[in-house]
Amino acid sequence: MNILTIKYDGLQKKTHSSRPMKHKPFQQQHCSIALIIGASLLLLFTTTTFATETSIDHSSIQVTPSSKEDSRQSSPIPAAPTDSHKTNKEHHQESNGATPDASLLELAKTIVAETAEAEPPLPVSSPGQSKEAIQQLPTVKVTAPRLVRSPTYLPGIPLDKPSRTGSRLGLTIQKIPGSVEVISSKTIKERGFTTTLLAVESAVGVTTGNCFGVVCFTFRGFSDVTSIPLLFDGNRYPGLAVPPRSTYNYENIEIIKGSSSVLHGLGSIIGSINFIPKKADGVEHREAQVSYGAWDTRSVGADLGGQVSDRVSYRLVGYHVAADKGSYGFADRTSFEDSHLSGELAMDVTADLRASASIDAFRDRGEGYFGIPLINGKIDKQIVDNNYNIDDDRIEKNVIWSRVKLDWRLQDGIGFLNESYMNYEKREWKNYETYEFNATTGLVDRGDLLRIDHDQRIYGNRSELTIDRPIAALDNKVLVGVDFSYNRHQRDNNSPYRGGDSVDFLNPTPGFFNSLDNEGAQRRTKVKNVGLYIDDFLHLTKTLKLALSYRHDISKVKSFNLRNNSDFRKTYHGNSWRVGTLFDILPKVTIYGQWSGAEEPPTQITTLPLNRKNFDLRKSQQWEVGVKGSFFNDRVQTTVAFYDLSRKNLLTRDTGNADTIQQIGKQSSQGMEFTLAYLPTWQWEFNGNLALTDSQYDRFVDNVGGTGVSRKGNRPNDVPSKTANAWVTYKPTIDWRIAAGMHYVGKRFGDRANTVELEEYVTFNAAISVKYGPGELSIHGRNLGDKLYANRSYNGGKQALIGEPRAWEAFYRMNF
Repeated sequence: MNILTIKYDGLQKKTHSSRPMKHKPFQQQHCSIALIIGASLLLLFTTTTFATETSIDHSSIQVTPSSKEDSRQSSPIPAAPTDSHKTNKEHHQESNGATPDASLLELAKTIVAETAEAEPPLPVSSPGQSKEAIQQLPTVKVTAPRLVRSPTYLPGIPLDKPSRTGSRLGLTIQKIPGSVEVISSKTIKERGFTTTLLAVESAVGVTTGNCFGVVCFTFRGFSDVTSIPLLFDGNRYPGLAVPPRSTYNYENIEIIKGSSSVLHGLGSIIGSINFIPKKADGVEHREAQVSYGAWDTRSVGADLGGQVSDRVSYRLVGYHVAADKGSYGFADRTSFEDSHLSGELAMDVTADLRASASIDAFRDRGEGYFGIPLINGKIDKQIVDNNYNIDDDRIEKNVIWSRVKLDWRLQDGIGFLNESYMNYEKREWKNYETYEFNATTGLVDRGDLLRIDHDQRIYGNRSELTIDRPIAALDNKVLVGVDFSYNRHQRDNNSPYRGGDSVDFLNPTPGFFNSLDNEGAQRRTKVKNVGLYIDDFLHLTKTLKLALSYRHDISKVKSFNLRNNSDFRKTYHGNSWRVGTLFDILPKVTIYGQWSGAEEPPTQITTLPLNRKNFDLRKSQQWEVGVKGSFFNDRVQTTVAFYDLSRKNLLTRDTGNADTIQQIGKQSSQGMEFTLAYLPTWQWEFNGNLALTDSQYDRFVDNVGGTGVSRKGNRPNDVPSKTANAWVTYKPTIDWRIAAGMHYVGKRFGDRANTVELEEYVTFNAAISVKYGPGELSIHGRNLGDKLYANRSYNGGKQALIGEPRAWEAFYRMNF
């Protein structure tokens, strides 16, 4: 009786060939077919090569995947028609989506390669041969080159994908007791998300907009710039962060909601956004891309990667884009140029030690845009194309990030990771930033003539020890880490920013920078931070898990006023924690809950002024409950989250003396977030999300003409009560892809008094792609209805930045 033994993630399945086969699910049938194909290929190869010497009996085949990730099964979505002209790389790329054929092909190849390394089978006797003669036959070992493959994850919502933004224990999104969303490079390409603003606002409950030369984010009821920390490849900006513009160089953008500070340092309980560059994964990458579109937008990109040798892999990605409009708005004189070069070299020093070095350098220079003045809180259609900034304006960022990482498996179940990182960043602003319509003169009064330079240097090192060992009979995984960082930040400016003028409302003459104050060194801040943290994941039972995280940060701030030669020092001790539970009500359906807390500086730490140094840390708390699950054989994935969070110790005004700042403010938010992905066949894919938010000031006082006015019960600026996104993708054939999307943002307020109302808006997008020649041609349309809307308020609601009107862009990508 022949027995086929398959070893899969530690489990063995035996199929007796002499018995009738039971009915298998669609996925298992294809796996069995792949195994049979692989075994047949091996038999054909060996019998052809060694027929004169021996024959091989495949009575026992044992396949052991090289890792848990490599052993993932392909998606159960019915397969698309195959294209015999595709390369192996193209098949591999499609296996990341809803088409399983590439994964099955790779599995068959793996069987051929890895079966040959198993114990040699016994030879088959021929008529007339004795037992001794059989035993004397030579042993034949067939070898094949090892295939390097990346793991594939569920299409739609990749709940089975690990997220180091949400947990450094290697937990999948489904096992993290909180909300984590991944925007992959595949999604970015297919939907035409060429900027981080477009990509991030597709996530549930997230709205974006341009502020003062940066992309500002709003989610879970909070919109101020310092509320949402930004990470670059998992490394935190300890201070003001300016997000990158373009998306081509990033493998994923991960968004975590809730207490991210337990992993990433003093910051926020609201969440964080992590930009993860493309890695040297050992897979061959040979991609070139060009594009052209509205606003004379033109771009070129290249993505090269592969293996130098069996142990050394590399990745090199370059991108450049320029346009006549779109720097921070789409009005007159808003041109920009953005370039990004990234690379990584990785080496498997031994089977247990991997070393890598990576660098990212990008330069972004654009003409400044700060919106238009509102007339009685409304947009005047006559001026939507006007730019009221000066003619010699400037917003520029030059950034270098470098990292060196060692990932060492000390022994089974014990790992050590060490990463050193460095950031060098220079930023420049030179603009007239505030505009207010003067009803008496009919002109626009301009102010805030700003000239500001930032010189920032960050050095850091992070070490983590991971132990995956049971406690008694309970499976447990724990991580202990220490994070050192040093940030030297110098700010030069022309404070107190005196000067101003008036320009015509309909046809403004830009003029030039004419500040009454000279630019000079203003403040140098040095922040030394040490963070100690622990992250634990305990299996109380097979279905019930407990997640515990804690972090303590010590931040020492030295601030030097370079104008009056004075300085002060301040040391903060902050704690962050998270307690979470998860219960698997079904193998792929998990309910979870978490309670978390965090502390953060009272204001921007790298520009902390003397009059705020004695304030305490702001304190935040949040609870969240939700469900994550895959249904109907992974054709449907969904997440639902309910949350309640509050932040206190906000800086506010004294009701009796509006010139006095107090630290008694409080803001809270409650809401629901829902995401859904439905993939009925390989041809159709539906994705959507919805967020409902109720945010308010619980204690907050504004200074209105020297009088303290309470804003209790009002909604914070730029926080919508409802947001939604939807995308539908249809593939009529394997060569064609058609997609349509919708983005909805509800009503918001531009001021804390809630008197300036920014109207709700809906934009519609579409894309069509076709295989053409050696590559793919795609055309993307944005805001097809040409909706006029404000995507962000400014200057206390006196002005607003206008969103992009109808636009198109064409791309051609090819692999070579």
